[in-house]
Amino acid sequence: MFGLASFKKHVPLCLSVVFQNALIHSSQIRQQIARTCFIHSLGNASVQYHNIRTCLPKPLIPNKLLSHSRLSQNVVTDQSKLFKKYISSLLQEYNMLEALVNMEREQQTKKVTQQMTNRYIELMHIALKIRELHTKETELKEIEEFLSEFGSQDKELKVVAEQEKADCVENIQSLELEVKELLSRNSADNTREVILELLPGVGGQESQMFAQEMFAMYQNYASYKGWPYNVITEDKTEIGGVRRASAIIAGENAYEHLKFEGGVHRVQRIPKTEKGGRVHTSTVTVSVLPQPKEIDVVLNAKDLQMTTCRASGSGGQHVNTTDSAVRIVHLPTGISAESQQERSQIKNKELAMKLLTSRIYQKQLKAQTEEVNSNRKQQIGNAGRSEKIRTYNFNQDRITDHRINHNIYNVPQFFMDGQSLDILINELQEAKNRDVLSEKLEEFSLSLQNNDI
Repeated sequence: MFGLASFKKHVPLCLSVVFQNALIHSSQIRQQIARTCFIHSLGNASVQYHNIRTCLPKPLIPNKLLSHSRLSQNVVTDQSKLFKKYISSLLQEYNMLEALVNMEREQQTKKVTQQMTNRYIELMHIALKIRELHTKETELKEIEEFLSEFGSQDKELKVVAEQEKADCVENIQSLELEVKELLSRNSADNTREVILELLPGVGGQESQMFAQEMFAMYQNYASYKGWPYNVITEDKTEIGGVRRASAIIAGENAYEHLKFEGGVHRVQRIPKTEKGGRVHTSTVTVSVLPQPKEIDVVLNAKDLQMTTCRASGSGGQHVNTTDSAVRIVHLPTGISAESQQERSQIKNKELAMKLLTSRIYQKQLKAQTEEVNSNRKQQIGNAGRSEKIRTYNFNQDRITDHRINHNIYNVPQFFMDGQSLDILINELQEAKNRDVLSEKLEEFSLSLQNNDI
């Protein structure tokens, strides 16, 4: 709301008093009603919470296949109304949990279960943002009411109020975007450190060559984002390709960005080794593994089998004449990891352990995902040409991301500058947010319909 001093300067005293009393009176009424209803609801808190909770959708895994746009303009309007109902229900649930937690602290009761505590923590950040949004919406309503009642009496005051209204609308739009992003975010998205793995797929030597170029592309992207890029494995071939490559990338929200790169990447071009000028189609699979915290994966020393050997490939006399390469196998699962990038066996062991931990964590995460009946497409698949998420067509100088049916031109720049890839990833993020929010609202709508039956 615009400043009281500015208001008094432009409005007659009598009108100022009337307006202030009206605002205070309406605010007091709202607070009193809310307080009365809320205190009444605490009489049977656990039952009340259960009733609220049944109206809300369960958390979804936001890694489904993306759709560019599924809503027409008239559906968007309905979805906007549903969105407001949904976030209001989340805030209502949080308010109930907050009251229960506070009551337990004051009275030392045992009414709050661990599940309720976890849900309270899960909702806290988004609930505070929703409260901020509702405050701005109330402020906007009060400004509009004032303009309707007093705006015609003073043109100068009307200009000030209109500016305040425009600022308020802008704040509301910004807060709505923040709330939608929070609703679409997965807890794993906040991971700062990820392991990036590239494997040649269909296409033989050409696939190995392209894997090396992609590995360099991600290094350029990490440099553009200011993220450290530490190579774990880079098993190079004689002609300049790679049989396998992996690296640790650390940085703010690294997984949130790089997760969209997981999948099959297809390249169409004339290979350097092709003498007949024929276009070849090859693939490279990219896997993006969030690096878990030590608390997430516990590895017992008795379950690990470590072997050492001399590193293969180029790298100088020291690398090839000492047993610096390390391979570790997790016996219960059969999952293995190796590192030969460093000269020190100790450093290679550390890198191999990180890679092994990430692979085991990814397997556990996959099992949990399947347990909740997720339809998420697996990142790697079988590396077939038909499973591609993106196609790099060098002859047409075009890159197509098939998940959002988006084309980008200037392939060399895409591989070199990092910015082009970042722009594409941001578009994928926006598409994912729309898709996840739409799914949550659909499930919420169904829950409302079921409650009405």
